[in-house]
Amino acid sequence: MAQIRPRFVLSTHSCQNDPYVNYNGPALELAQVMAARNGLPVTDDIGYPTPGSLGTWAGQERRIPTLTLELLRRRC
Repeated sequence: MAQIRPRFVLSTHSCQNDPYVNYNGPALELAQVMAARNGLPVTDDIGYPTPGSLGTWAGQERRIPTLTLELLRRRC
């Protein structure tokens, strides 16, 4: 990350309930653009602390705009 110096980070993650766009750091506008296209709600709070997560490390601690697209898990 230090060498590449990305303008933003985009990750995907699976969730059990409602999908959403999560953002960390200065990424509200990016999250809103994504949400306008996929129809998912936007949040910066998933309900519990996430120390050590990519969003905390990149978005909050290093101020790199970070989006996590939370998608429903496939049920087998």
